[in-house]
Amino acid sequence: VSTQSTWEQLLDSRRDVMAEKRIRVACRTRPRLQKAAERYEAECCRKSDESTLVITQPAEEGEKPKQHVFSFDHVFDETDSQRDIYNDAAMDMIDSCLDGFNATILAYGQTGSGKTFTVLGEVQGTAATVVTPQSGLFLRSLTDLFNYKDRSRRTLDVQINLSILEIYVDEVRDLLNKKQKLTLREVDDEVHMPNLTTFEVDSLSAVYNFYKIANAERSVSQTDMNDQSSRSHAVFFVDVSQTPRANPDANPLAQGDQSTSPMQVKKSRLCLVDLAGSERVKRSGVEGKAMTEAQAINKSLSALGNVVNGLYLESKHVPYRDSKLTRLLRSSFVDPASKILLITNLSPTGASFGESLSSLRFADRVKGLKAGAVAMLDPAAEQEYLSKLKLCEELACDLRIAAVSCDYRIHMATRRNRGQPNYIKTCISEYQKKVAADEAEKKSKEESELQDMIKTGTLEVINAWRKKNEDMKQQLADACEENERCQAALATCQSDKEKAIEDKMNEARRKKKDRRNAEEKIDKIKLALEKAGTDAVQAEEALRTKESENFDPEEFDQEGWAKLNEKWRRQDECVQRAEHFIKLLKDYRKSQFDWLQRKVEMQPKVNRINSFKYEVSYNEVAEVVTDVLDFMIGAAVCKVRAPKFASKPSPQKPGGRASGG
Repeated sequence: VSTQSTWEQLLDSRRDVMAEKRIRVACRTRPRLQKAAERYEAECCRKSDESTLVITQPAEEGEKPKQHVFSFDHVFDETDSQRDIYNDAAMDMIDSCLDGFNATILAYGQTGSGKTFTVLGEVQGTAATVVTPQSGLFLRSLTDLFNYKDRSRRTLDVQINLSILEIYVDEVRDLLNKKQKLTLREVDDEVHMPNLTTFEVDSLSAVYNFYKIANAERSVSQTDMNDQSSRSHAVFFVDVSQTPRANPDANPLAQGDQSTSPMQVKKSRLCLVDLAGSERVKRSGVEGKAMTEAQAINKSLSALGNVVNGLYLESKHVPYRDSKLTRLLRSSFVDPASKILLITNLSPTGASFGESLSSLRFADRVKGLKAGAVAMLDPAAEQEYLSKLKLCEELACDLRIAAVSCDYRIHMATRRNRGQPNYIKTCISEYQKKVAADEAEKKSKEESELQDMIKTGTLEVINAWRKKNEDMKQQLADACEENERCQAALATCQSDKEKAIEDKMNEARRKKKDRRNAEEKIDKIKLALEKAGTDAVQAEEALRTKESENFDPEEFDQEGWAKLNEKWRRQDECVQRAEHFIKLLKDYRKSQFDWLQRKVEMQPKVNRINSFKYEVSYNEVAEVVTDVLDFMIGAAVCKVRAPKFASKPSPQKPGGRASGG
């Protein structure tokens, strides 16, 4: 049993080593565009060597730039051509597909980073010259598949089928059947699409025709970051079926239906995925329908990131069903025999540093999947295993010899002790006791080893919790210190606020007191003015009475009457001017107070500070109005020489009597 267990461990280790190349990650930095937005931007992504990339974070003036270093299986930049990327990174995926394994190639990155160019490239020209130096992985892989089919015509019947679909706003559409919606059905952990249109292709011209149909149906729009931004995930399925021919020397065209065992048919699938680019709405400037598309794209890419994160952390539950994209790619991640190639596309400028760093971290997580699943074979462990295997085989030989010897001794002893029937039972009981003792010793040893393992694991857990507890205590202390500082600052602000409010209240009280004093002063001036007017009226009446008593109409000539009329007219004008002036002053004061009252009522009284502010404004204006009123009343009093009379008798001209006596 021990030997068998050791062999199983060795086989598992060998199997893990063979699975090392199951997941590969490549990184490609596109050339800088010639438009003004990138032409004068500094580069942040640089290729260090064939497997190392350095991304530099743009720093503020006076700061040192921060660099991040990432290692991948392949690193490409603007100097690498489409052929170089296919030969170095994707050709092994085609070989695996021809060996009968499923292969998936994903192009990941932000919008405008060159994903579609990597997968499709420039598809142009006639059907005979479909593949050009700018062609992408799709046409180059199909070219190799068709070449393999031509080379294997005598021994294999190779059938190549093509289907193209897109995932638009979490809806699966068939691009070769007028965007018909497809339904995903899961059978035995495999996703099937019953209505998916599949065509058999035998030349690049047929592939080119189907590509033109799918490209015309794909959802594409213009944004601020990309003139032709893909608004959906495009998925290209290439199914390869290989059936051995019964008679390789026969004419391939004359081969009819032959009975071929199903076990001899080799089926595989090549899946190329052109993922829509992640984008920030602030930079892409999308709105309306494009905004909905961007939200759906970011949501599906986030679901893909959650799946990768769950596989990286070896979680019990991996959320494959959160998105149609992850449901389609589930078999690629779960199947241990499938191969995955992730090509991360980057923009070289510093303006895209955040998106580029996020893409690189996602690629690093995908690369870490194989690190968590692959156990590299240790030479020391292998040597130890071989030595133990040799020892086990030697012990097995010794046991066989001992068994034969024991059987021989028992046989001889049986022949010698045929007259002792209890001898064999005694030997058997002794052997049983010895075996029981060996089993007890082995069990005790295993329990001791198990206790040691539990103790070691418990100590590690306790130490980890202690460290975590110390970190949490330090964070709590820092938080308490920050809280105390904030409380002190809050108390200071509250004190300053209360002091400011008290100062404003005192100022408002002072202004209010000054206003009341001004009003009292105005009342006193009014009383004095009224008293002066009354005294003037009485004095004028007395003077007029005296003049009437001493008045002799016969002594006045025409000139005298004219002077007297002129005097009375001037007095009447002065009285009218004074009355009009005082009326204007009263109207002005009334309008000022009405304006202030409306202003106070219309202003929102949010708190006491605003109320005091309105009262201070009202008092200041009232004080100015009072000062101006005092000055104008004084000026009016100085100008008026004759106060208003209650009734002025008409002068009696010579030769007649005044009307009314």
